[in-house]
Amino acid sequence: MSLIEHLDREGWEDFLRGTFEFSLELLKNDRFRYAGSAVDDMKSWLAVGGVGRVKHHLSNQMETLGYSPDKMLAANNLLDELAQQHRIQIVDLMAHKVISAEPKEFFLALGCAPLEIENLLRQFSEGKSFEEVARSYGLPDDEIEKAKRLVDDWFDKRERNLPPLADPN
Repeated sequence: MSLIEHLDREGWEDFLRGTFEFSLELLKNDRFRYAGSAVDDMKSWLAVGGVGRVKHHLSNQMETLGYSPDKMLAANNLLDELAQQHRIQIVDLMAHKVISAEPKEFFLALGCAPLEIENLLRQFSEGKSFEEVARSYGLPDDEIEKAKRLVDDWFDKRERNLPPLADPN
């Protein structure tokens, strides 16, 4: 059964929790192992875009199936809670490129609020170094290094996909 089909059952919260945790475990240790369609849904969504992608797909499916706003909110809140509980695992998987995510998603996984992320970007544009800004938020050096690798990789990918600069002559 696909993941959404399990959300109609009693105990769906425990099922979602278990699926999320098992998916992280498989992504870390054996990411190509088949584990059933529900786990494979979760693994693929996490791998392609992190928790934001999981929430996006589940929300779309719940809306299509006519879930109540309360149930949709409860599912999204549980995913936020799970993301926070497993923050270190998620950050590690992002740093090792198992979970691909935009830098904004990475900062959210580190526990930064959206307004803090905007503040971070503003400070970068003012010329402050990444390390200086990250330390001001209390991030430890190991997480700063992981963040730097992810952001560098993201910029490298962006740069490769940009059209060549026009010849000024």
